[in-house]
This record gives sequence, C-alpha cells and structure tokens, in this order.
Amino acid sequence: MRFADVSEREHLERPRIIGVTLLTSVNQKILTEVGVASSPDQHVPALARLAAASGLDGVVASPLEVVSVRAAVTKEDFLVVTPGVRPSGAAPHDQRRSDDPG
Repeated sequence: MRFADVSEREHLERPRIIGVTLLTSVNQKILTEVGVASSPDQHVPALARLAAASGLDGVVASPLEVVSVRAAVTKEDFLVVTPGVRPSGAAPHDQRRSDDPG
C-alpha cells in the first residue's frame, strides 16, 4: 500500500520522503576509498537527480551543495535538508562539508 493511499484513507497529510545524498562527514578521500571516482561536488547533484527521478520529495545535502542540487533538480517543491550548519568559528566535530548560516 502506498503512503498516499494510507494518508488519504486516514485523512492525513502524506509524509515527505527524502533521501540522503552524501553524509556531511564524507570528503573526497573517503569517496575515493570506497571506490567513487567523482568529487562530492559532482556526486551529490547526480544523487539528487536520481532521488527526484525516483519520486522522492527531497534530499539531505551539505549546505555547500544546495546551489548545485537546486540547479540539478528544478522541481519547485523539491526539499533540501541541510545538516552541518555551524556558527562561524564553531568546532566542526565530524563534519567535513559544513558551512555557517550566512
């Protein structure tokens, strides 16, 4: 049974389904180690296009990749959830691809 069918039957808003492109703790070195030849800048938009083509409502992506995801997926209501947003000067902890709110 599809989420939309259950939501309609129960008079609920259909849940949004999002996919994870690439963890913000992953960088080029880690991608290479797992056999991915492309850079995060190339890989994330490709995964976002795949998610959109598969019917997902959005993706999780680094704040550094929001612009490239938006360029790759032109669906107006496509969601981009951005973990890895840190105040300027804050410790990055395990985040390798993060940015400040500005």
